[in-house]
Amino acid sequence: MKNLLISASIYSLFTISINSMASELELGAGVFVSSLPDYIGADEQSSYTLPFPYLYYRNDKVEIDRNAVTGFLWQQDNWYFELSASGSVPVRSDDNEARTGMVDIDFVGELGPALSYYFIGDPNADEQVSLAVNLRKAYATDFSYLDSIGYSYGASLHYDRKLSSFYQGQIQFNSSIKVDYANDDYLNFYYGVSEQYALVDRPFYQAGNGYRGTNINLGISWKSERFWFGSFVKYYNLSDTEQQHSPLVKSEHNWSIGLGLVGIFYKE
Repeated sequence: MKNLLISASIYSLFTISINSMASELELGAGVFVSSLPDYIGADEQSSYTLPFPYLYYRNDKVEIDRNAVTGFLWQQDNWYFELSASGSVPVRSDDNEARTGMVDIDFVGELGPALSYYFIGDPNADEQVSLAVNLRKAYATDFSYLDSIGYSYGASLHYDRKLSSFYQGQIQFNSSIKVDYANDDYLNFYYGVSEQYALVDRPFYQAGNGYRGTNINLGISWKSERFWFGSFVKYYNLSDTEQQHSPLVKSEHNWSIGLGLVGIFYKE
């Protein structure tokens, strides 16, 4: 579980954009340092340092950014229709005081359509301002079964810009603010407490459909022919959310931070 958790923080460092019609592949290895909440709403945070392989891929149909894998299906003027995916890492309940004795949270994968409008630029531009709305079906798995846990939806505003070159490398800035919603099945997968697991200090709780939070993400990276360095900070706000009063929500504010350095040894 901890390796998957670390992988998620490392993955969130990457920003891979479409700059040409040709595909590009890069391989490397690096070291990453990250600090993450056990889950959004937890009051326990862990820090990790880990060697990790580096993979960079792009073509005219696929974009991998710090939050999702996106496949472009249709484009008209400034509108882009996409198939996007994201996921969250598992949580071992016995490693978190609030969830002790409860079932573990399995890996969750989400997949669904997204519609984006570019006010400035396009996915290839040096400067981009875009608004996206998405709807994703969510599935939980421990890799021996697959179970639907509901759906999520939301809207996000993005600003991305390539900055000046520095020391034979390109600096890039990425930012976004996202407002998320989900149905009751999705929220109860993370925040529900059934009668079976209810305690005096962890009463029975079931969430309804509704707003599940806002997050703000900032990242900056530098990339040359041989090296890549990146850092990110992400803030989560659960104030006034549907799950706000769950006994598993111990904090309405969470932060994730990370930075990494990789050496690139193969390019195609």
